[in-house]
This record gives sequence, C-alpha cells and structure tokens, in this order.
Amino acid sequence: MSEKLELKTLRENNPRDFLASLGILRLLDLIWPELEPRLSWEGATPVISTNVILPQDWSAQVTDALQKLNLDPLSPLRHGDGKIIKVESETYRRALKMACAFRESSNSRLKNLPALLYASYSSQLTEEKTNFILPTKFSFSNGQSGKCLLLDIFQLIAFLKPDEVANSLAGKQNSVDAKSLRWHPAEYRAAAYRSHDPGGNIKGDYLADYPAFNILAFIGLTFYPSVPWGKTGATLGFSRPSKAWIFRWPVWSAPVSTELVPLLLHCPDLMAHDGSSRSARGITRAWQSERFNADKSLYFSPSSPAV
Repeated sequence: MSEKLELKTLRENNPRDFLASLGILRLLDLIWPELEPRLSWEGATPVISTNVILPQDWSAQVTDALQKLNLDPLSPLRHGDGKIIKVESETYRRALKMACAFRESSNSRLKNLPALLYASYSSQLTEEKTNFILPTKFSFSNGQSGKCLLLDIFQLIAFLKPDEVANSLAGKQNSVDAKSLRWHPAEYRAAAYRSHDPGGNIKGDYLADYPAFNILAFIGLTFYPSVPWGKTGATLGFSRPSKAWIFRWPVWSAPVSTELVPLLLHCPDLMAHDGSSRSARGITRAWQSERFNADKSLYFSPSSPAV
C-alpha cells in the first residue's frame, strides 16, 4: 500500500527548506530503500511518496540512526578538529578514506551517508597558495563569527528528540532558539532592524526556527557535490553570472526517485537564464537566491523566480 508524507511546513521558495526536502528523501532512501521514496511538489507543498507505508515510529528510527552515527568513535561525519570543513588536504583525504572504509565495514543503515557528504564538503582542490581544501559554497558558518558547521550539526543532532522530525514537518512542533546554518533567508537582519548591537549576544536577537530542518538540510547537501572550477572550487547548483554566487533550484510535480533527482538539480538549462527545456524535464518552477556577505558573515537573500 502506497503512502504520501506531506512536508507541510517546508517552503519551496526557501533554499534551506528545499535542501531539507532533499534531506528527508535521502534519509528515507538510505534507511528503507524498499520503500522506494520519491519527491515531488503538490501545489507549493513538497511530498514524499512511498510504495509501502512508513513505520509508525519512522521519525524515532531516523533520529536513532543519526545519533548513533553522530556518536561513532571514528566520527565519520567529521574530520580535523571536528568543527569546520576547511582543513589541510592530507587531513581531509585521510577522513575521506575512513568514510569509505566505514561504508564497507559498518552495520549502520546510514553507512553510505558519510562518503556522500564528503563528496559535498569539498572537491579536494586546495587554495592556490596554501594546502587547505576549498569548502562547499554552502559552508556559510565555516568558522565565520565563531560559527562552525560540523560542530553545529553535531550538537543539533545530539539534542534531536525522537518525534521532532515528524512533528516539525507536520507543523506540530514549536520553533525554538537554536544553532543555525544561515541557509534560511530570514536569518539576515540589518542592524537598523535590531534593538541592539548586532554583534552582541542578547537572547532576543536569535531567530526562532526548527532545528530538525537544519539537520535535514545538511543531509540534503549529498545532492550537491563540490567540483574543481578553474583555479578554485565550485558547488553544483551555484553559478556566478556576475560577482555574486547564485543558487538555483527546481520544483517538479512528478514523483522522482533519489537516483533521478540529480538529473533535475544539475540540469545545465536550470543554471542558464533562458532555461528553455525545463518544462520538457518536468520542472514546473525554478527559484534562485543570492549568496551575499554582510556583518562579516554569509547569508542567502530572499528568493525570486529563476527566469
């Protein structure tokens, strides 16, 4: 018997929410491949379709699998000091080999996840004058302003509650003050719209959000590998028509499997301004958001239709 899981609280025009939609698809496919999960949009709502009904405690099982992976003594999701992606190339490659070995030896249902993430963390290309790898274009909190992407994810997963993923997606969970990855456009607020110094640490300045969505968005990075690009590194899904990096993503109406999703995400026409064959590929809409720098930090701008 088939089933549809509506991701009611995720917005198609929010880059963080789009990544979260991909993340839940990836997790369900890794843990229950027999469900054959597929992703589509009905109206503005992302939907996961499965061939078999999800286990009643699917959210708790997802949480348990993530937390066990998170606490593994080999730390397969992290490398170096376990805080930031950007490390010396030897450290990164050693961690990548460990992730591949983990895939071959582990009994975890998420044993393939670390290797998939390492393909997205970096292309292994190093900076021109140093031996440090170039991190993914999604690494907004990679040490800027004291924020560390890998450490933040480790802590978010550690505090995840069994039903939090399902309840957040269904709109049954309250938003809370928590660590963020700056992938939600609402996270940027100019100083003029704050009641105090934006560099301060006053409780009321935080943005209430759903930690589970940031975890899912992090898993969604597995669909966006990083690649060499000239003398630097790039991340698929991003283009640079001018000085700014632009992230573009599609929305489609026909249920698409994990194996076929990359064909839509990495479609060359999607990155072009005149994506003429999008409709032929089943893409109903496309969005874009600019990655910009403010307050010595990186953010996503509010999205607009990609034309």
